[in-house]
Amino acid sequence: MNYTIELLKHLDAQGIAVEQDLQGGGSTYTFLLRQATSPSRLVPVSSRIPEEAIGANFTHPFYQTRSPLQEIYFAKENGTIQAFLFFSSTPMNGTGPLARSVSVNSSYYTTGSSLVLQQAFFTNSSTNVLTQEMVLGIDEHGFTLTVRDWFKDNLPILMVVCGSIAMVITLPMLAIMYRRYRRSREEEAPPDEVEKRS
Repeated sequence: MNYTIELLKHLDAQGIAVEQDLQGGGSTYTFLLRQATSPSRLVPVSSRIPEEAIGANFTHPFYQTRSPLQEIYFAKENGTIQAFLFFSSTPMNGTGPLARSVSVNSSYYTTGSSLVLQQAFFTNSSTNVLTQEMVLGIDEHGFTLTVRDWFKDNLPILMVVCGSIAMVITLPMLAIMYRRYRRSREEEAPPDEVEKRS
């Protein structure tokens, strides 16, 4: 996917800033950012830390790698990756063969529920259209459940269902057993005692 920003009127500004709010939801609240460390590695960031309280100007630099795509992964606390967002290292000014690359700086901060990705595009009077390409996807391997995990997650429901099934089976059996017991007692009893009961 990509998004395009068209500049309809040039102002006395040297850039355009864009913020994107990234949120995994549920237990997927950790982000792994591929950053240009030596060697390049995935830096874990928890979105549960509310860094907005530190101040309006607080942000972490996103040290971009030399790769054509920058990588952000949505992960669980244990590092299991469930989704990813890749964005182009070289956004473009214009479209088609005349398009030129635009310099961009990226940074981020967390809000307590999400990670906010900030990008500052450096523009000039010849910048008319900014285009940023992105790839958003789901990693299916991150959703694989073991049998043990399934039982653990569904234990309360399983107990209710199994208990209901046991009651449905047990109560009719008890009723049948009681009737048989009563019949056998009646058959064993002397005839005058049967008459008294009836």
